[in-house]
Amino acid sequence: MRLTPSRLAQRCTGRRPRRCCLQCGIVFVYGHAGERQAVTWAEDPVMQWTDADFDQLSWYDNHVHGIQVEVDDPDHGTGTITLDLDHIIEWIPPSAPGKAFRFRIAPARLTFHEISSLRIEIDWAAATTGMTPFSIDEIARRRLEYATGYSSWAWTIEVNWPQGAITLDSPRFTQRLSGPVTETDEQCLPPAQRTAV
Repeated sequence: MRLTPSRLAQRCTGRRPRRCCLQCGIVFVYGHAGERQAVTWAEDPVMQWTDADFDQLSWYDNHVHGIQVEVDDPDHGTGTITLDLDHIIEWIPPSAPGKAFRFRIAPARLTFHEISSLRIEIDWAAATTGMTPFSIDEIARRRLEYATGYSSWAWTIEVNWPQGAITLDSPRFTQRLSGPVTETDEQCLPPAQRTAV
């Protein structure tokens, strides 16, 4: 799916879309007219994020190549789930009318920790399509408060291709780049460009 700058802006819930360039260490903010503005950022490029960065992150059209589920605390029945995905770091607006967006993409591993209540529903059969990486529409969260004073988050990972969703409870996540940044006109990296570092 090719987005125009205005449609990209509409996907932002009350804030302008932010994308960062890890190669030069600059954050770009896209206004509703599609203009790109450089804003200040730390000197060193960001390689890892946590749930504290949630409001600044977007996973729209990130493609997921694999899912790994592991036990982390047998006594409490919790585990981790890791999504091996292509993280779109920057949407580069068309250079001229009629041109498409380009993307800066890097392989990444998004891990939710201490998870419970995991449900995965992704329907390739209804789409009558071959097996391909699925793509994320958005990741949303809702605060969970318990009588014991413990708090966590209920997460929903909406999938836009094929139709589906992943839901889980988890207090936190981490995401780390696992490969180099690539500029491309595709939103999904081929295996040869997903070399781990």
